[in-house]
Amino acid sequence: LRFTAYAHRHHCGASLLLLRHRFFSSVQPNQNGIRIFYASQTGTAQLFAQQLAERLEDEGLEDVTVQGLDEDPPSEILTPGHLHLLLTSCTGKGEPPDNARKFYDWVMKDPSAKLSDGINFAVFGLGNE
Repeated sequence: LRFTAYAHRHHCGASLLLLRHRFFSSVQPNQNGIRIFYASQTGTAQLFAQQLAERLEDEGLEDVTVQGLDEDPPSEILTPGHLHLLLTSCTGKGEPPDNARKFYDWVMKDPSAKLSDGINFAVFGLGNE
Protein backbone atom coordinates (compact mmCIF):
# COMPACT_ATOMS: atom_id res chain seq x y z
CA LEU A 1 0.00 0.00 0.00
CA ARG A 2 1.62 3.23 -1.07
CA PHE A 3 -1.02 5.96 -1.16
CA THR A 4 -4.78 5.87 -1.09
CA ALA A 5 -6.96 8.97 -0.99
CA TYR A 6 -10.58 9.06 0.10
CA ALA A 7 -12.92 12.01 -0.05
CA HIS A 8 -15.58 12.71 2.52
CA ARG A 9 -18.63 14.77 1.70
CA HIS A 10 -21.41 14.48 4.24
CA HIS A 11 -21.72 11.15 5.98
CA CYS A 12 -19.03 9.47 8.05
CA GLY A 13 -20.71 6.06 8.02
CA ALA A 14 -20.76 5.84 4.24
CA SER A 15 -17.12 6.90 4.02
CA LEU A 16 -16.05 4.37 6.61
CA LEU A 17 -17.93 1.65 4.74
CA LEU A 18 -16.12 2.67 1.55
CA LEU A 19 -12.86 2.59 3.47
CA ARG A 20 -13.71 -0.87 4.80
CA HIS A 21 -14.68 -2.19 1.36
CA ARG A 22 -11.61 -0.88 -0.47
CA PHE A 23 -9.08 -1.01 2.30
CA PHE A 24 -9.57 -3.74 4.89
CA SER A 25 -9.50 -6.54 2.36
CA SER A 26 -5.99 -5.53 1.25
CA VAL A 27 -4.47 -4.47 4.57
CA GLN A 28 -2.05 -6.86 6.14
CA PRO A 29 -0.61 -4.76 8.96
CA ASN A 30 2.86 -5.72 10.01
CA GLN A 31 4.16 -6.36 13.47
CA ASN A 32 4.48 -2.66 14.31
CA GLY A 33 0.79 -1.81 14.11
CA ILE A 34 -1.31 1.01 12.74
CA ARG A 35 -0.78 4.65 13.60
CA ILE A 36 -3.74 6.96 12.96
CA PHE A 37 -3.02 10.68 12.88
CA TYR A 38 -5.58 13.45 12.62
CA ALA A 39 -5.41 17.10 11.62
CA SER A 40 -8.54 18.99 12.54
CA GLN A 41 -9.66 22.57 12.97
CA THR A 42 -13.06 21.80 14.52
CA GLY A 43 -12.63 18.23 15.82
CA THR A 44 -14.35 16.33 13.00
CA ALA A 45 -11.19 14.60 11.78
CA GLN A 46 -10.34 13.67 15.36
CA LEU A 47 -13.78 12.12 15.80
CA PHE A 48 -13.42 10.17 12.55
CA ALA A 49 -9.93 9.01 13.57
CA GLN A 50 -11.29 7.65 16.83
CA GLN A 51 -14.18 5.95 15.02
CA LEU A 52 -11.78 4.41 12.52
CA ALA A 53 -9.59 3.08 15.34
CA GLU A 54 -12.64 1.47 16.92
CA ARG A 55 -13.61 -0.13 13.60
CA LEU A 56 -10.09 -1.45 13.06
CA GLU A 57 -10.09 -2.95 16.54
CA ASP A 58 -13.55 -4.44 15.89
CA GLU A 59 -12.04 -6.10 12.80
CA GLY A 60 -9.47 -7.75 15.09
CA LEU A 61 -6.51 -5.51 14.35
CA GLU A 62 -4.30 -4.81 17.34
CA ASP A 63 -1.81 -2.11 18.22
CA VAL A 64 -3.84 0.77 16.80
CA THR A 65 -2.95 4.24 18.10
CA VAL A 66 -4.60 7.63 17.52
CA GLN A 67 -2.95 11.02 17.94
CA GLY A 68 -2.89 14.54 16.55
CA LEU A 69 -0.30 15.50 13.96
CA ASP A 70 1.09 18.04 16.41
CA GLU A 71 1.74 15.61 19.27
CA ASP A 72 5.16 14.47 17.98
CA PRO A 73 7.89 16.28 16.06
CA PRO A 74 7.22 15.92 12.31
CA SER A 75 10.36 13.84 11.78
CA GLU A 76 9.03 11.20 14.22
CA ILE A 77 5.58 10.74 12.69
CA LEU A 78 6.28 8.68 9.56
CA THR A 79 8.29 5.67 10.65
CA PRO A 80 9.21 2.59 8.61
CA GLY A 81 7.39 -0.56 9.62
CA HIS A 82 4.07 1.03 10.60
CA LEU A 83 0.95 1.58 8.58
CA HIS A 84 0.10 5.29 8.83
CA LEU A 85 -3.45 6.55 8.31
CA LEU A 86 -3.75 10.34 8.12
CA LEU A 87 -7.21 11.87 8.52
CA THR A 88 -7.23 15.55 7.75
CA SER A 89 -9.66 18.33 7.14
CA CYS A 90 -8.80 21.55 5.38
CA THR A 91 -9.50 25.11 6.34
CA GLY A 92 -9.89 28.32 4.40
CA LYS A 93 -9.07 27.63 0.76
CA GLY A 94 -7.45 24.24 1.13
CA GLU A 95 -4.97 25.10 3.87
CA PRO A 96 -3.98 22.50 6.47
CA PRO A 97 -5.51 22.81 9.94
CA ASP A 98 -3.43 24.54 12.61
CA ASN A 99 -2.32 21.27 14.21
CA ALA A 100 -0.99 20.03 10.85
CA ARG A 101 1.01 23.11 9.81
CA LYS A 102 4.43 21.96 11.08
CA PHE A 103 4.01 18.48 9.61
CA TYR A 104 2.79 19.90 6.28
CA ASP A 105 5.71 22.33 6.04
CA TRP A 106 8.18 19.55 6.94
CA VAL A 107 6.82 17.13 4.31
CA MET A 108 6.58 19.77 1.58
CA LYS A 109 10.27 20.70 1.90
CA ASP A 110 11.25 17.38 0.25
CA PRO A 111 8.27 15.03 -0.16
CA SER A 112 10.07 12.31 -2.10
CA ALA A 113 12.71 11.89 0.61
CA LYS A 114 10.17 11.83 3.45
CA LEU A 115 7.72 9.50 1.71
CA SER A 116 10.27 6.85 0.81
CA ASP A 117 9.66 3.20 -0.03
CA GLY A 118 9.68 2.12 3.63
CA ILE A 119 6.76 4.40 4.55
CA ASN A 120 3.26 2.93 4.19
CA PHE A 121 0.42 5.43 4.43
CA ALA A 122 -3.09 6.32 3.37
CA VAL A 123 -4.81 9.71 3.48
CA PHE A 124 -8.47 10.35 4.29
CA GLY A 125 -9.40 13.90 3.32
CA LEU A 126 -12.41 15.76 4.68
CA GLY A 127 -13.76 18.84 2.98
CA ASN A 128 -16.80 20.53 1.59
CA GLU A 129 -15.52 21.31 -1.90
